[in-house]
Amino acid sequence: MAKPRADAKLLNLPPEEHEWLVELLFTAGMSYDRARPLVRERLGFAVSNSSLSSFWEQCCAPRLLQRRGQSAAAAQAIAADAEQNGGIFTAATLAMLRQKAFDLLVDSNANPDDVRGLLALALKARDQDQKSEQIAQSERRLKLLEAREDDTKQTLANPALSAADKEAKIKRIFGLA
Repeated sequence: MAKPRADAKLLNLPPEEHEWLVELLFTAGMSYDRARPLVRERLGFAVSNSSLSSFWEQCCAPRLLQRRGQSAAAAQAIAADAEQNGGIFTAATLAMLRQKAFDLLVDSNANPDDVRGLLALALKARDQDQKSEQIAQSERRLKLLEAREDDTKQTLANPALSAADKEAKIKRIFGLA
């Protein structure tokens, strides 16, 4: 009986082993030369670079195209959501953006234009977060100043306080005492 070819063995792996091999080949920096001993150890048979290449073409390449399509669709959805909200990202959009950016960054075969686009959106989102924080901080400062202004007006309008008492209280209000 003829021994089955290694590439046929790879194509007929059980689902768990098949998924393991796909993820192994998707690992950043994984070459066929580095994958061969790992396959031999895990699956118990030797494979050639050409059998791994055949497996890649038949199993990994379609999945890679599917992932890229999903990432591109997600990037378009993120951009559309931001545009619809006047350039402001919602929390859900930011979470999706971060996940997609991470997915693309760990994908050694990612399209550089997709990576650049998502990173540009991530930077825009970061800038938006910083501006939101600056606005919130300015609002807190304004409320504090308004409260100090009210306390100062009440102090100045209080006829029961002497000029020295008013001065001392105003210094405390502004943290100068």
